[in-house]
Amino acid sequence: MIGSIAGMKSVNDLHLEIDRVNALLRTSNRLGGAIELRGRIVGSARISHIVLGEEGDFGYWLFKEARGQGLVTQCGRTLIDTAFRKLDLTSVTVLAATQNRASCAVATRLGMTLDEVRPEWLHRSGRAYDATRYRVNREDWV
Repeated sequence: MIGSIAGMKSVNDLHLEIDRVNALLRTSNRLGGAIELRGRIVGSARISHIVLGEEGDFGYWLFKEARGQGLVTQCGRTLIDTAFRKLDLTSVTVLAATQNRASCAVATRLGMTLDEVRPEWLHRSGRAYDATRYRVNREDWV
């Protein structure tokens, strides 16, 4: 669910990532963009892998100093609401490493329910992690 920022070593790397995300937003099936806090870009949130009339996946990344302030939950609510109302999606999912309690908590705060656990589904830095998939359906969205 969280995009990798591990390879970013400079502000220029961040700008390149933002340019990449913006290009994807213009040319593919993604909804979202940068997360800004007090005039600084501190992350990104999006719904991607959209199949119109069906589903999309909510994902994000956030710099450490911006965590714990409800930014991802707020962005998630806005994006999911837009996906249901404007894109006519029937469900939105989140895929998070099972041991990533913060990301699992975001999914729960967004009203999502546990859909499935996929053993060793996520691969980061040469390691495999179990993935937990959460889902919210349009008819359950409040």
